[in-house]
Amino acid sequence: MLPLALLAGSVPLAGQSTQSGFSVGATVSRSCQIDASPLAFGNYDPVARHATAPLDADTILVVTCTKGTPAAIALNAGRNASGGGHFMASGSERLRYDLYQDAGRGQRWGDAPGELLTLGPSDGNARSVHIYGRVPADQDVLVGTYSDTVVATVYF
Repeated sequence: MLPLALLAGSVPLAGQSTQSGFSVGATVSRSCQIDASPLAFGNYDPVARHATAPLDADTILVVTCTKGTPAAIALNAGRNASGGGHFMASGSERLRYDLYQDAGRGQRWGDAPGELLTLGPSDGNARSVHIYGRVPADQDVLVGTYSDTVVATVYF
């Protein structure tokens, strides 16, 4: 076995010390992430069922922001917008639809002032936000598969 002095090295401890502090820092920036699911209306029957009743559907956006970050969500008018309205397209045919913030479909959702959905400060957890859609009744359109692309933007 080696003597303790050899294990500790040949420099004896003098019993004195000195200290120095150093700073540690990080910056947490505001950040948000938004994930959208498709809004699938299904079958629109302009002859019978939807001649007098609208076709409703909804989907969910999932918004996650840094804790304490307030946010607002805008939905643009879509790729086939015309005259301030939302339209799905099948070739040159158009099928009108609208997007709303509430299940009663009274508060339109868009990207103009007064049409954004405002969220309070985040608690850091993902929030599910519903988008309510409606295809109005009595639209005389050709048979086809209609689609559009809407961009959701989160401002923070």
